[in-house]
Amino acid sequence: MTLTTIIRSAARRLRTGTAKVSGAAAAVVLLALVTGCQKDRISRPEPTVFGGPADITLILSGKASGTASESKAIPSTRALSVDETDIVHTVKIFAFKHDPNYPEQHNQMVGYGDFTGITGPGPHRFSMNLSASGPIDFYVITNDIYAETATRLGRESTRAEIEGARFSGFRTDASYAAVPMSNIPVDGKGTGENNFTFEVIPGSTLPQIIPIDVTRAMARLSFYFAKKLENSIVRVTGIGISAKIPVNAPLGLYDNSLSPEYADSRLTSSVSTSPEQVTKTNTNGSMEDENLQMLSSTSYLLPNEYGITNNFGVMPDNADQLTKEHTYAVEIKYEVNGYSYAKTVYLPDVKRNDWIKIKGIIDEKKEVALQVIVNPWTEHTIIVPPFE
Repeated sequence: MTLTTIIRSAARRLRTGTAKVSGAAAAVVLLALVTGCQKDRISRPEPTVFGGPADITLILSGKASGTASESKAIPSTRALSVDETDIVHTVKIFAFKHDPNYPEQHNQMVGYGDFTGITGPGPHRFSMNLSASGPIDFYVITNDIYAETATRLGRESTRAEIEGARFSGFRTDASYAAVPMSNIPVDGKGTGENNFTFEVIPGSTLPQIIPIDVTRAMARLSFYFAKKLENSIVRVTGIGISAKIPVNAPLGLYDNSLSPEYADSRLTSSVSTSPEQVTKTNTNGSMEDENLQMLSSTSYLLPNEYGITNNFGVMPDNADQLTKEHTYAVEIKYEVNGYSYAKTVYLPDVKRNDWIKIKGIIDEKKEVALQVIVNPWTEHTIIVPPFE
């Protein structure tokens, strides 16, 4: 039935006894009929027509920072060495057709690559042959062999499995690791600043270059201390983290609605239980890295949506219950000339690729000028008051 026919039919009904309504009501009925008909005429766009096979070269760069002298810190409580120099060791690449209006096409994998034995900081190049060209989504995940996951991703993995993949940290049986990384679409749809969906052109004489940035899926926590007086004997005797901490997090962020999952009860993890003497003397109060001693204890954290928002590392009295329960609380135990003390420092919300540095200068009165600094490895500084 055409739009004109529908309108004429409605008008006839309004003039008969079967449609005894006022003029205003008649206008509403006609409007509803016209609107409904217009909606019926709206349809989803035509499916994307994809081209034939294409060769591509994917150039991978890791968003890294830090120096070689600060790499491979070994937590005292675990025989685990984390490589911060050769940051990429394995790469998995999944390529899918991009046609979200047509799931039957959208979920078709057109290319898969599994590359191992990679060394050096990058950038790295990987050649692939795709079975189709046109708009293609690329999922890139590195170092997943070091991640504790429920499902190992591979050639048979679906788009939904890749987007839903979670991990709980480094593998519990590992003695060596590299931080898992992935590419992150800016808005989860591959638009805007593109790092996910690319137009692949077939028939090129040379393979098409596809640039991808990958970002660490964890944050790094390091500790820098110095003593104020050279003749003081200062030791950091233990460092621990407690909270209803995240127990797993997305391996990638292809769906921005995904969040970490948190423990039901408060958990405590030990970063270090072995005493470490602070030998660096700092009399000028500078918190620059070179004026402090980096401790050997380093921890790697899952992202955490909860954290303090002040600049003091102190939990506000008016903080909501979820913030109090889930914010990472770092307890630092230390000795000054044989006397024992402890300080709890609360962290800001923790994002992927953050490098959080807790820094302190300790004097003979056990007072500490303390800072919590977050750098990208997004710069953020929290100045913590001296220990009372």
